[in-house]
Amino acid sequence: MWVIRAGEQNRLVDRFVDQGIIGVEFPEVPDAEILTRSEIRRSLAEGQTTTALDAQEAALSAFVREIQVGDSVLAPDTGRGEVVVGTVTGRYEFDGGRAADDFR
Repeated sequence: MWVIRAGEQNRLVDRFVDQGIIGVEFPEVPDAEILTRSEIRRSLAEGQTTTALDAQEAALSAFVREIQVGDSVLAPDTGRGEVVVGTVTGRYEFDGGRAADDFR
């Protein structure tokens, strides 16, 4: 079971549900599927503490490499006091056509 935060204050819950997607926001990282963990760390490194860098790299690597088809996903919707529950139906995809700050 995975918990996905849908942006600050879970502002993207409706969008994720409507589009049938989940995402993570790391605008400075290109397609993480083709990067090593070290390359991901270098993409994230600017201005980060080691602790923050470790946490961000671990979260992105898990999202890309560990979430599998059939896994359950929870997305808190704090504004409504609810939790959205879903099932992963496809593998990770990077959408380079989206703006860097748009959960590519």
